[in-house]
Formats: sequence, structure tokens, C-alpha cells
Amino acid sequence: MAGLWTPLENWSLQKRFQWRGFRPSAVPLVLVAIDDRSIARLGRLPWDRRRFAQLLDRLEGAAVVGIDVLFSEPTAQDALLARAIARQGRVVLAAARTPTSVRLEPVPPLAEVSAGIGDIGAGIFGENLQLRTALVVPKSPGSDLEVETFGTVIARLYASLAGLSQPSVPDRIWLNWPGPARSLPSVSAIDVLEGKVAPARFADQIVLVGVTATAVDALITPFDTQASGIALHWTVVDNLLGNSALAPWPGWLTGLVAVMSALGLGFLLTGRPGWLQLTITLAWAAGWVGLAVVLFWRSSIWLPLAAPAGALILAGGFSLIEGEQRTARRLEIQRERRKAQQAVTDSLATALVAATGDGRIYFQNPASAPFFPENRSTPFLGEQLQALGWLSAEQWAEAQAALGSGQPSQRQVNLGERDYRLRLVPLSQDEQVGGILCAIEDITAQLELERLRQQMLGMLSHDIRSPLTNIRGFAELLKISPPSSDIELEEMVDPILSSAERVQGLVSDFLALARIESPAFDLKVQPLSVQARLRPLMAELRPQAEARHSRLVAEDWPKEPLIIAADPLRFDQIFMNLLTNALKYGPDSQTIRVRLSLDSPWVAIAVIDEGFGIPDAALERIWEPFYRVKTAQTEGIPGTGLGLAITRKLVELHTGSIAVTSNPGQGSCFSVRFRQQNLAPDP
Repeated sequence: MAGLWTPLENWSLQKRFQWRGFRPSAVPLVLVAIDDRSIARLGRLPWDRRRFAQLLDRLEGAAVVGIDVLFSEPTAQDALLARAIARQGRVVLAAARTPTSVRLEPVPPLAEVSAGIGDIGAGIFGENLQLRTALVVPKSPGSDLEVETFGTVIARLYASLAGLSQPSVPDRIWLNWPGPARSLPSVSAIDVLEGKVAPARFADQIVLVGVTATAVDALITPFDTQASGIALHWTVVDNLLGNSALAPWPGWLTGLVAVMSALGLGFLLTGRPGWLQLTITLAWAAGWVGLAVVLFWRSSIWLPLAAPAGALILAGGFSLIEGEQRTARRLEIQRERRKAQQAVTDSLATALVAATGDGRIYFQNPASAPFFPENRSTPFLGEQLQALGWLSAEQWAEAQAALGSGQPSQRQVNLGERDYRLRLVPLSQDEQVGGILCAIEDITAQLELERLRQQMLGMLSHDIRSPLTNIRGFAELLKISPPSSDIELEEMVDPILSSAERVQGLVSDFLALARIESPAFDLKVQPLSVQARLRPLMAELRPQAEARHSRLVAEDWPKEPLIIAADPLRFDQIFMNLLTNALKYGPDSQTIRVRLSLDSPWVAIAVIDEGFGIPDAALERIWEPFYRVKTAQTEGIPGTGLGLAITRKLVELHTGSIAVTSNPGQGSCFSVRFRQQNLAPDP
């Protein structure tokens, strides 16, 4: 028996032992217990072997004496104990082995006079219900020795001395435990040594001498969680001599009974009402359990219980619960469908609100909570949809008219600073409008994208088409009327080059913004000196400034280097954009100052110009892609509207910040802040 049924069957067998209780033995067995009282009087083991010699003299009339104590170490009292063993003449000694398989035999003087030697090694398995009667132990390197267990040797010796037929000893026996260890007939070793037990008590008895003191052994039996090993040897002797070992059914017969019982019960239950199926199944299973208990109690026959009874219950239960399972499956599918629908509505970014035909709300998903007063997640039953103020009275009347005809209604509404699309869909019931589903979708981002798209199209139509028109016009002019001099050639080629540079700059800005917003974009950050990076940038732009009679000035630069962690290339790009803008959007003869300051833990870099300035209404929008400030002074200045958007994105990727202040007609101040570093810059 294997698999699922084995632990259940062993458990049921243990329960049958406990229900039965103590079973008197027909074998003359007496236990001389080295108990707690004996150890308290004579000390802990090992005892002086003279004690065992005295004990054997008291047991002179015993049929067989088995001593479950190891005598593997020689002592000065071995000769005295050997004479006592020889006088008794029917003593079985114990042998064992260490965890490293070292054989522990009785010392030769004792082994030579003993009537037999039995192994007290484990050999027990299967939830302590089975025992191997012969054990294979190492004898010498490369060879093994088969020895019999302690109880087996005692049983064979007693049968031989008593003139009985030798007990049948299989390779393994199913132990029929007699009862709790405390219920075994026993006397204390100290009482025997002190003469308190009459010698007649042991006449013609099998006497087992063993340790029962607390915490010496930890044998688990169906009756005890901590019994001594001598209880096992007692059970083996009792089972072999009394022919009382359990007689289990063969595994194949158990399986056959389980299958036939299930088939027969299934046939019997077919077509019967559920209550009758349950009654028949329980009655059949109870009858089998009762039979198993009676046979075990009366004849020590182990009739399988778990597998047949389980098969009966399963067979009967299957037909009983099959209909319930179908119903449960239907209900589960409905529940799962509702859960899926709930999960879908809960995960939607679109707010959903359902109301009855007259506008009373009965459902909303989490996304709709911000649209209710006080951000309420659960509306009051009967709250009116139209009372929330999403639509005016006139719009609500128009929507109701459309819904009444079965048509959806859609409106774009502005709530606070966001734009929403409000869609009302009729919910049909019996071909009539039974309710309203209101979907509220935030379209602010869509409208913003549309605005950017329009800006981009406007920019493309002007900033790309105009230079391309110039390039084409001058190219056609060159083809039709070749220049007659170098000066005329230069006058025709310069506009082509200028227009090409404008297109190239626009494309470069497009690509730069696309790269920065790509997830794969990566900064190569390293420590750098702000002063060391700004000096060459200002030197590069100084010729352009001087051409317009303007100056680039370093203001309040500390002598000590200000160290930040930044990507050198992107740092240069940030301040090249800001300095170029300061030159482009300012008059001639202005002073552009680059001011450095330390506001620990931040390094602030300010670019201050005396340019045209930025109107207050445009201060927040200058960071938007494609946005350009349109004033009389900036009209005609080429640009894509992407420079500041790129600059702000690069600063934020460095975990920095950028801000602007401006006075129209007086100039602007762009301030960039980076976190200060204490590391030395790379050379």
C-alpha cells in the first residue's frame, strides 16, 4: 500500500490499537525494570557488573533471561559476571552498533558463556509498526554479518528450551503492540536486588532486564510518545511465541476490494436521490469500519480501512456532489465574470458612473471619485447625477432627449483646470432605456498634444518651407542666369547656405529633443569644474558678441573651483543654448554676465542679459516645445522653439533645476542649479 493511503492506513491502525487498549499476553513474560527508583538508589548506568551478577542469582529459576544492557567494555568484574551467567545458563546478551557502524559485542568472557547474542539496533520502520527480524551489520572491511534481533534470539531460545516448535520468523513482522509500556508486567530492579520479590515470581518465566528510566530512550509506539527500547523486545517475543503478530491483507487484495467496492456502490447509487445516496454511502463505509475494528480486536487481523472506506466515500460522494459542482461552477463563472468586470472598471483611467433612468446614481468606479464632492469614493444611494454640476440645465435636457431616443450623448466640459469628454450612453432593459452610463475621460493631454501638433505644423510650414523656398529660388536663378562675377556668385550662394543652416539647425534640435526623451538616453556624468567648463564656452562666443559690440563678463567667480557632477557635453549644450539666446534676443552693445554662487549644497549659475525680456504671460510657456515669444523685437529672429525645452530637460536629467525672471525691455536672468560635489574634477 503506497501513496496517499499509506499514512492514512497507518494512522487508522494506530487508532485501532488505542481503541483496543491493553492486550494480555499468553507468553510468560516479566520485565525487570532499571527504573528511576533503581537509578536513584544505585546511581546512573553503567552499574558495577557485580550488581548484574547479584541480579542473575536472584533470577536463577527463570526460563530465559534477556539483558538489554551493553557489556562491550572490559572490567575487573567480568569474571564474576561470567560465572553468574554460566550458573543461570540461559542468558541472552545484547549487541549493537554505533552510528559509524562499529560493532559493539559483549566482551569475550561474557559472550562465551551466554546462551545467545541479539542485536538491539533499530530495525523498526513504517510508523514503528514493522520490524526487520534480521539485520545486516559490517563484520570487517569488505564483508557483512547477518544478525538476529534481540527479541528474535530470546524467542528461539525459549522455544528450544520449552520443547516448543520453533516460531515462524519472517523477514519482517507487523508488530501487535500489547499496550502502553507502563501496563507491562514488571518489577523494579532495586526490589529484586534487595530481595523484596520472591524468586518464585520468575520461575519458568522469560525475564527481560532493561532500562525504563525517564529520558533514556525515545521510542514512539501507538500508545506512548516516549517508551523504552525494552518495550519493543517485549512485543517481538510476545508476537513470535504467542503467534499474535498482525496479519495484514495483501496490498493487491486491498486495491481490488477498494475498486470493487467503489464500482458496486456507484452502481447502487445511480439514479437515487441525494439524501439516499449519502445515507447508503455512510452506512456502507460505517459497516466496513465496524468490520475492520472487530477483526482487529478479536483476531489481530488488519483489515485495510483507509483505502476501501475512502474509495466508498469518494464513489458515493462523487455522484452526490457532481450536481453541486456543476452549480458551483456556474456560480463561480458568474462571480469571476463579475470580478473581471469589476477589475476592468476599477483599472480604467476613465471615470464611470451608472445611474437609473431618472438619474439616481448606483455605481461608480475609483477613477470617478475626484468628480464627487469631497472626493467621495462611495456615492449616497439616490444621489442625482445632474446635481453634480457636470452639465448645465440646458445641456442636461438635451442629453436626456438624446438618451430617450436611445442615442448616446457626448459633450466636452471644463472642470477646474482640466478638460474632459463626458459621454452619456443609454443602458437598455426590455428594449427600454433602463439607466444611464456616464463615462468621463480626461482629454487635457490629448488637447495639449493637438495644440503642440498645430504649433509644429505652423513651425514646419514657416521655418522649413521658407528656407527651402529660398534655396530652391536661388538654385533656379543660378541655373537660369549664371553669375558673371565672384561678388555676384557670393550674393547668390550666401542665402542658400544661410537657409540650409536654418534647416540643419531645426533638424538638429528635433533630433536632440528626440534623443533626450528616449528611454535609452544616458548621461556620462563625471566631476567637473564649473569655471573650467564655462571659460572656453564664453571664449567661443566672444567673437559673435564683439561683432555686435556686446560683452560677455564673468561676475563673482570664486577662486576655488566649484565642482559638480555632470555630463561635460550636455553641460556645454545647456549653457551654449542660454548664452546664444542672450545674444540673439538682445540689442547691440549689451553686457551679458555669467554669475556663479554657492548656496550649499547647490551651485548656482546665472546668465543675465540686457535683452528684450519676456512678458509675464509667457514665462511658464517658454519651456514648451515649439513655443516662441512673439513681440515686435523678436519678429524675424530665426529659431525652432526647442532650445529651452531641450535645456530644461537636460538640467532635470542632472537632478538640477532651472528658473527664469524677466523684466520686459530690461532683460532676463536664467538661473541653473546643480548639486555640489566634493570630488576632484577629471583632468
